[in-house]
Amino acid sequence: MACNLSAGRLLDCKTDIGGIQEVLFADWNVLNGSITLDANEQITDFDAATLYRFELKGGANSFNQEITANGDAGTVFVTQTLVIQWNNLSATYRKEMANLIRNRRLVIFVRDNNDNIAAVGLDAGAEVTAGTFANGANRGDFSGTMLTFTAECRKQANFVEPFTDVPFDNIPNATISPAY
Repeated sequence: MACNLSAGRLLDCKTDIGGIQEVLFADWNVLNGSITLDANEQITDFDAATLYRFELKGGANSFNQEITANGDAGTVFVTQTLVIQWNNLSATYRKEMANLIRNRRLVIFVRDNNDNIAAVGLDAGAEVTAGTFANGANRGDFSGTMLTFTAECRKQANFVEPFTDVPFDNIPNATISPAY
């Protein structure tokens, strides 16, 4: 496999902002092997799948990718880590949180505040590796669920090709629940 450079990069304008708007969860077993990529390795299609959408608010949500390389062994992988929190502890979402915690193979689509959508866990799935159900001591403290999802992949997360009007409107086989 050749790993020759094929392009440089000029300094871009300052246009991006940090933060995550929402995450969408899909079953890795449904998407495994059905992802279609374009020449830039953007996701352009996949087999029929339901993506379960969870909106996020606040600055405690983050998505990071850490590279681990060993020159002597000739190996490299990327640890994708997503930390998200939802306000409110309620019986309504208790079952869904339990399902997320127990699931071993998820693909998580992370939509950032720049409308980029990255797919976490495409290689072998992502899973919850830490979490807390919190109810702070004071009235203004956080009350809700914090979960950390981790995936170890060959490369950094692939982006979904940019959408036209609403996320995934260019992926005809994607069903979003709840819909946009």
